[in-house]
Amino acid sequence: MTELSEALRVALASREEIQRDEVLGWCRAASDVASLHLLYRLTGEEYDRVRPQLGQQDSCELIQKYLLACVRLDPSEDDVFTRYEAAWTLVTWFQHLSSLPEDTTLVLGNAVAEITKCYLEGDNEVKLAIENGFLEHVFEEAELRPLFSFWQKDDRLRAAWQGALAWGEEHPNFTSSLKKSSSLK
Repeated sequence: MTELSEALRVALASREEIQRDEVLGWCRAASDVASLHLLYRLTGEEYDRVRPQLGQQDSCELIQKYLLACVRLDPSEDDVFTRYEAAWTLVTWFQHLSSLPEDTTLVLGNAVAEITKCYLEGDNEVKLAIENGFLEHVFEEAELRPLFSFWQKDDRLRAAWQGALAWGEEHPNFTSSLKKSSSLK
């Protein structure tokens, strides 16, 4: 276990306030998926203990960093998301961000750019996870499709965009309706 992972485990187990600057330092230092996972948990489960609060931009950068690392690496560590779990979580994250009353344009734009980069730099398994585990389901939400419209103009991205668009048009709001029906039980 790294020194960073140990510090994160201590912070998770504590009930004490956590200084924002300390969390930001951990975010900058985190390079392994296990540490990113612990930070993801910390900023989710213990968000209210971080003082002052991280805010949208910083917390979203961490979420994005962790989820895309999982998509790229397909880790097998306990409790860490697999490639497809991370892709699915990206979908629900995009849906969440698009439903917020505050402006999330910058966060979504940055995420789209990083997902595109991950897709272009990724091997076939990464590309398939982004296409099948993320893009198809994001495209079920018509209002999210314009975020990726530039893919249709890029020869390297067009086929994935077309396939995901076809899926999204054939399955409107499918993923969000699954979430709603499972929350009713």
